[in-house]
Amino acid sequence: MKKISITLILTLCILSSLFAQPDSIQTLYGVSRSIAVSGNWAISGPWYQGVEFLYNNGGVWQNMQQEFSPNPSSFGQHGNAVAISSDFAFAGDINYDNYEYEDIGAVYIYQNVDGTWEQTQFITPENPFNDSNFGSQLAVVGDYLFVSSFNKSNVEIYYNNSGTWEHNTTITKSGKFGHSLAT
Repeated sequence: MKKISITLILTLCILSSLFAQPDSIQTLYGVSRSIAVSGNWAISGPWYQGVEFLYNNGGVWQNMQQEFSPNPSSFGQHGNAVAISSDFAFAGDINYDNYEYEDIGAVYIYQNVDGTWEQTQFITPENPFNDSNFGSQLAVVGDYLFVSSFNKSNVEIYYNNSGTWEHNTTITKSGKFGHSLAT
């Protein structure tokens, strides 16, 4: 309960600070659809802009960096789901297309290198198909990343092997399994 309360309070503080400033990001880009907090960093995915905002809390939340979608055909879904843990941040992009399938989805992985977030990896589903929407939900716990595919009712689990996130296993169930993930 304590972790949820702290996360909720930090989320409300960030959002209220955005609304309080006339030249805020909210005015330019719209309210965030996803946000995650870890220590002094937060990652946010605003609606339809294909960017993430990273904030550093040095007493006041500040916009430290913006990352625009490396996949311009994703119709602004880069950051539809976000997660952050320690020195890694994750951004889902449910509308990512490869040359064989449409909207298979992807997850962009960023690593904090001396205060700058750099994209270090890009993962797609193990068994893609049209409209699988991989990256619709994300959760990270320690060295494990959980990624759901909205239209597959599964969760793929990745393990951090010395900075490289490797596929570990896939759990598939019926119904709406994986439509919501939390840590």
